[in-house]
Amino acid sequence: MKFNPIKNELYTDSGELLKKLHCPYRMAWEDMERTNAQNKKCSQCQQIIIDTAYLTDEEVKQRLRAQPTTCLKIDYRQTNLSHSPQKTMTKEHERREIMNSIKKLFKK
Repeated sequence: MKFNPIKNELYTDSGELLKKLHCPYRMAWEDMERTNAQNKKCSQCQQIIIDTAYLTDEEVKQRLRAQPTTCLKIDYRQTNLSHSPQKTMTKEHERREIMNSIKKLFKK
């Protein structure tokens, strides 16, 4: 999978858009209730959050087809994820944008 932290968009490795990520609650993963080994439940909206670190592109695609409003958790350190920010940025600007976007995703 590829993640564009500037646009908050998750793509397959082949470039197909999977989902634009947005959470108005900004809940921290650590503060959520565990539902099983891979997923948690948001106490604000009661949605199950799917941890994409354990899934392939195809598995994420299948889950989103079945339930388009599925909430996804991504972590910039997960091994099945690469970052695809805009190519015109300098490396330092790119790094700052990635860090700021990730912080925003996991703020309360």
